[in-house]
Amino acid sequence: MVTVALLFMASLANALSQIFLKIGVMRLNLTGCSLMTVILRLASSAHIWTGLILFCLSLGVYVFLLSHNEISLIFPAMGATYLFVVALAALVLNERLNAWRLSGAGMIAVGLALLAVANE
Repeated sequence: MVTVALLFMASLANALSQIFLKIGVMRLNLTGCSLMTVILRLASSAHIWTGLILFCLSLGVYVFLLSHNEISLIFPAMGATYLFVVALAALVLNERLNAWRLSGAGMIAVGLALLAVANE
């Protein structure tokens, strides 16, 4: 049960990190900027920093899970990140969900359910 909770936390933190990074780059005007300008703008963005912190949190939990479980279980289970990203992108970024994305998310959900059953 602890493993499932940690997987959920790692996947959600990873998905949230992606959303914060996306919001951060959307708010910065990086088109035509030099590399140094891009680096300075990224370094001064609270959204980028939040995304990086969430990503590091996710990575820390993921590495902890790998140290206590089989990679053949943990790595595929992190596929839940995609499900969270799809949902958050639609809710927060107003990205459109089409039948292909929903079908792909559904297949991932079925795969995660199969992993859960196989692990019992």
